[in-house]
Amino acid sequence: MRLRQSFPKPLPIAFILLLLSILLVACEDMFTTTVEVDLSDMDKKLVLNCLFNDTSNFAIQVFKNTDILDETAYAFVENASVELYANNQLLEIVPFNTLPFTIPYTTGPITFFNSETMAVANTQYTLKVHAPNFNSVQATASLPNKMPHTQVHIDSLFEANGNYDITQIKLHFTELNTNNNYYYIIAYRDRHIKQTAILDTIQKIRSYYQNPDTLSDLYQSVLNKDSIMFKSKRIYSSDVSLQTEATQSQVIDLDNPYNMPAYKGFALFSNTLFKGQEKELTILLKENKFASNYFPDLVAQRHIIAYGTASEDFVKYYQTTQLQADAIANTFAEPVQVYNNITNGLGIFAGYTVQVVVLE
Repeated sequence: MRLRQSFPKPLPIAFILLLLSILLVACEDMFTTTVEVDLSDMDKKLVLNCLFNDTSNFAIQVFKNTDILDETAYAFVENASVELYANNQLLEIVPFNTLPFTIPYTTGPITFFNSETMAVANTQYTLKVHAPNFNSVQATASLPNKMPHTQVHIDSLFEANGNYDITQIKLHFTELNTNNNYYYIIAYRDRHIKQTAILDTIQKIRSYYQNPDTLSDLYQSVLNKDSIMFKSKRIYSSDVSLQTEATQSQVIDLDNPYNMPAYKGFALFSNTLFKGQEKELTILLKENKFASNYFPDLVAQRHIIAYGTASEDFVKYYQTTQLQADAIANTFAEPVQVYNNITNGLGIFAGYTVQVVVLE
């Protein structure tokens, strides 16, 4: 006798879809929890930014932090009260000024609280900032000691590949102590071309193309200036001290005929390798010869070298901002927390010194 096996009839597709929808709704009710977050109630903090030096008054920015969904990067707080102390004695209530221009991602004009005081050495400065609906914040900082007697001179001038002028500059100094010291250097060559030379060149181009409107925007912009300045803020150096403190984004190797690191104008270095000793730093400046080739008799040129000391807070803040910039550009990088030394808030209050040498 043959046994007959019975199979269930296949379920209609419509019924299966209905069953799946019921199960999915049930799963959502069982395993999903909706949490409503009021971002307006999140902890709002004052952000205080002030990098001060011994050549200008304190310029203090006060704004509030914003949540992650807010497209406004800077929301300035104009009704803040900013108090500046020197060695725990109140110096002044710092007034604010509004600059006549804005920057992207702001809620309005840039506001700086500008002091009447200029920082001096051997003084501990404290900022205390109060604003309605915010916790008060404060920070303390001082200027580092200035660099000891320093000699800066142009060691040599030469050409590279017929297209570039190369200037070799040496900075020499002797450390006066064995503390952990930080230094920076900014160097560039600027070339000023007289207004008349630029306008005359534009007129020649217009005559060649027989079009009086050629380069009209450039022509109008040049009319408002006495001269046009060409400058390149790129430092070449093989000094190991510069490489030790540099972050990835500071070092570039584009168009480098000398196979040495190139720094984007601003280079930090510490005394880790020469603590308490003499130090000679050699840098190269490379400038395209375009201006001098086309305007040989109308170019005034000079070399600007700015250098000085920086506090440890200044260095940590600068380096972490550079690391954060690197991380933003790299999808797979770990997030970087920018250095902060503001009590109950965010930001930076740090000092540095400035010395400038102009070499013709």
